[in-house]
Amino acid sequence: MKTIADLKKKIILGVKLECYNHWFKESLGVREIGHVQSNSFAFNTIKGTLSWCNFPKKNEIQFVDNDTFNIINPVNNELILTYKFI
Repeated sequence: MKTIADLKKKIILGVKLECYNHWFKESLGVREIGHVQSNSFAFNTIKGTLSWCNFPKKNEIQFVDNDTFNIINPVNNELILTYKFI
């Protein structure tokens, strides 16, 4: 992936992503996409609800490779989350 458009093409219902939180230095496990809209997507939760995320802006994302991207703080480029398609 190289653009947010590429990311939006890969985020489809049922796709699973592994997530790592850099602030808490812990894995958030594997999460499944439960809903997709043009400006946001949602992960299924263990409680049977949805956890919503907006698609990042250009200055909030770093593409690592074709299956991995980082969400960053645009002010200081600090890593916040890493997502990997599985």
